[in-house]
Amino acid sequence: MFHLTNELDTNDEHLFVDGTFGAGGHSFALLEQCPNATVIAFDSDPDAIKNGIIQAKQRKVEARLQLIHSNFVNFSTKISSGRKISGVLLDLGISTHHLADTKRGITFRGDGPLDMRMNYEDDSLSTAADLVNNCEAERLVEILTNYGEERLAKRIVNNIVTARQKIPITTAAQLEEIVFCSYPAKQRHGRTHPATRTFQALRIAVNRELEVLENVLPDLFTQIIPGGKIAVISFHSLEDRIVKHTFKRIQKENPEGWKIITKRPITPSTEELKENSKSRSAKLRVIQRLQ
Repeated sequence: MFHLTNELDTNDEHLFVDGTFGAGGHSFALLEQCPNATVIAFDSDPDAIKNGIIQAKQRKVEARLQLIHSNFVNFSTKISSGRKISGVLLDLGISTHHLADTKRGITFRGDGPLDMRMNYEDDSLSTAADLVNNCEAERLVEILTNYGEERLAKRIVNNIVTARQKIPITTAAQLEEIVFCSYPAKQRHGRTHPATRTFQALRIAVNRELEVLENVLPDLFTQIIPGGKIAVISFHSLEDRIVKHTFKRIQKENPEGWKIITKRPITPSTEELKENSKSRSAKLRVIQRLQ
């Protein structure tokens, strides 16, 4: 959180926005560093909101943490335009909670239903099972290629189509087996499980993650105070590209109003990787409103 709070007086009554609350690590760190600050945190996952309420009470910060059960794409409608914000953080990575929860099919390490919706109460979203069983083969190849950078996309999709003609693919275990067997035997036991990219791609498609990011980023710039920052942690090249180009465009349009702090994205240190190997693909970009 150093990148949001440095150059700010941490004793002031700051307002921060955490667009991706998750397990609450970032929000609680901000509240600890800035004892007079308030954090408004978004999460589309109802379980994250419930857990956040419990944690806030245990930490005695419930008066300073406002939890909103909503995707952060609704930022501009949930936070009144008159509120001045000292910093916004988006951590686009999937939380450990989701990887451990086998009931949603986000992880292939289980036999849960092939759902993948972050907000499993939102019936307007298609599930991963809907996509796998109903999409045209060409669209599935596009999803796996663009969102998962899966080089064996065509082979995997051909096997998916063959399998779904016999029986619907409704569980994570079914899909994992199809993808695993789509890989040549010599490539099935590397550092990365063969199903990783396919599951990532479907999760991104189900939750419209890139569309949400593109839509919300321009809104974040409207209420930042001078000296305030927007920080985005991405884990996918397409996410990082969206952030990079948006930051560059904003700075180009108003060079006296905004400054990109990270000329190159900040990546995890060796120490961080030892503590959390899942952060190896993380990239942090920060932009600041000038005084």
